[in-house]
Amino acid sequence: MVQVEEVGFIGDHTIRRWQSLLPGVPSPPNPPEYIDSPDGSTPTWVRGGANNGKNPAAYTKGTNPTLFAKLSITPSQSTDTSGLLRLKKGGNVITNQNTPVTLSGSTVSLSGISINANALENQASVKKGTYNFDWEISLDNGQTWQSIGTSGGHTVYWTYAAPKGLDCTSDSITTCTFVSSQGQVGHPGLYDLALEKAIAELPIIAQTPAAIGKSLAANVDTAFIYDPGPAGGAADTGHPLSMYFRVARAQCSANANLLLGLLRSIGFDAATKYLWGGTPTPPTSENGGKVYVYKYRKDSSPFDQSVTFMVKRPESRERIVPKNPHFAFHAMVKLDNYYYDPSYGNALLTQNGYPYMAVGFKEVVDLTNPADPSFKQGGDTSNFVVKALNLTDFCIPGPGNPCTANTVVTDKVCPHSWQEPASSSPFASFDGDRITDIAVWRPSDGIWYIRNSSDQTISYPQLGQAGDRIAPGDYDGDGIADLAVFRPSNATWYIQQSGSKTLMTVQWGTSIDVPISGDFDGDGKVDIAVYRPDSLGSGWYIRQSSTGSMLAYTFGLWDDKPVSGDFDGDGKTDIAVFRASNRTWHWLRSSDAVYSTTQFGLSGDQPVTGDYDWDQKTDLAVFRPSTGEWHLLRSTEGYLGIQFGANGDIPVQGDYDEDGRTDAAVWTPATGRWRILKSSDSTQMEEYWGSGSTGDIPVPSAFNR
Repeated sequence: MVQVEEVGFIGDHTIRRWQSLLPGVPSPPNPPEYIDSPDGSTPTWVRGGANNGKNPAAYTKGTNPTLFAKLSITPSQSTDTSGLLRLKKGGNVITNQNTPVTLSGSTVSLSGISINANALENQASVKKGTYNFDWEISLDNGQTWQSIGTSGGHTVYWTYAAPKGLDCTSDSITTCTFVSSQGQVGHPGLYDLALEKAIAELPIIAQTPAAIGKSLAANVDTAFIYDPGPAGGAADTGHPLSMYFRVARAQCSANANLLLGLLRSIGFDAATKYLWGGTPTPPTSENGGKVYVYKYRKDSSPFDQSVTFMVKRPESRERIVPKNPHFAFHAMVKLDNYYYDPSYGNALLTQNGYPYMAVGFKEVVDLTNPADPSFKQGGDTSNFVVKALNLTDFCIPGPGNPCTANTVVTDKVCPHSWQEPASSSPFASFDGDRITDIAVWRPSDGIWYIRNSSDQTISYPQLGQAGDRIAPGDYDGDGIADLAVFRPSNATWYIQQSGSKTLMTVQWGTSIDVPISGDFDGDGKVDIAVYRPDSLGSGWYIRQSSTGSMLAYTFGLWDDKPVSGDFDGDGKTDIAVFRASNRTWHWLRSSDAVYSTTQFGLSGDQPVTGDYDWDQKTDLAVFRPSTGEWHLLRSTEGYLGIQFGANGDIPVQGDYDEDGRTDAAVWTPATGRWRILKSSDSTQMEEYWGSGSTGDIPVPSAFNR
């Protein structure tokens, strides 16, 4: 018997892991750990190996991968036997030619196994691919073939070009993307997390430098907290990529450096330009909205109308800042004579109620002299004009706001963005602005009726059928909620991934299970999970998106209501139940495995967990259907009772005003009316969307039990 035992890649780009990503390790090793070595000595797959699927390879798009392998022979061969080897994927041969093999002894090593890249991908694109290879051998010169095993999943990152090294020693300003808080320089090789995120953030159509730069800039903007504290402080691990896996501190400069690293990881040699704004003349108060506007040119032509601006405002909390936060400086990334601005996005341009919508700004001073001590910048001083402005005569274009000729027009604003923990993961934000969208799902035809909060457009995607249970969530980690349903009849999940636009099907659970998704492993992706009621102890079965492995817990009783949330604020979903019989909550903290219980609510109450006090922790909360009352036990601000709703209403809590707090909200099936109590200003918003007469289910209610 012949069996494939080890597989690896040859001639691909080096991938190394920076060890400070691991908890409790403050600095990278020297030299950094190799995940994949291109010299053919380090296998990325070993039969039965614990790290299979964790060791990626990286090739420039369109390159034919080359493999090496080790085969085992049982029983050992005392004489040589000639044969041919080939690989298949999905039933199709993918090797460019059959590889000669001589079977002798107990093992044989092969090299130079060439795979046709077009057989793996139908277009040369920048993307991530995961593949399983079926290995076959022929001992009769290709007349018949027999299987010798399957290897996989092999992850290949297809890059735009050879990744650029990082030269941190020549920067006059600290622009090195991977510098620790102790000042240690990151390695010059390909950084695996940067590569993974760069590829994951790109749509398939982004295949030019301009498209890739714009796509990464937009996605970087929507992913992070803006915080006036310096990047690299005690709160994080000292490099911008830490913001991908923890609620951490960030600044415009850190976001620019992050974009720089993402671009470099896929082959673009980008540069960072820093700008500092001086004190306006006459000075204005911080609370009045001190603004600096930067005009910049995209190429060698004179100044165009590209404008970006920054509003300096005070902090509201130690780690949370309001929209248009208080920045000390600003940075942009230059790629192929274009500037990409990762700190200013446009996700909130058309939002009703945005605090500076149609508010004017008036120019008070023009600092055109680069030698002026109140204006300092790095790089080419001739490219920029800096203006300090007050809050008059400025216009942001939007619906019903065409902007007059005497105003300055910009499409770049600095909205408040943050990386939300599992307690308020964007289960119902389908346009990526992290605002809960008004949406219903109609079981009769499987259509989702979604009103996108970013621009008020309407979409009608279809997924699911009668009998399914909706389970939306960000399963691919792109910051956008994916359509998803759990079908009890075949215990299968159907997930329409927003990033790749592909349908993922996963069989997980049984017909009696309840879908209870959450980010249980803290990797920024929603995990597929089910709750299985059982009189002897209910079971939780979680498929971790980070590893694909299963977590199983016995927690809860037969009639408990499962709830999901991050009750300890560590960025991971905790296992929890509400026991109506004795009005108690029970949860298991993921941070330290400590069991906690609290009595709160009445029998008949419906759990409506969320972050109602903006402290990044899930609060205990119930909706009382009989009276329309909300009872909140907030982890920071204490108890709050709200009368909002009536008997028969369905709670649809979410963040509808983008202030980071969960808003109380209800949907009335008889009329399709949505009533939302905005936490930002205590005003009410009312919309009509969907109907109970057609069996519609309001999407934000998917995880209320």
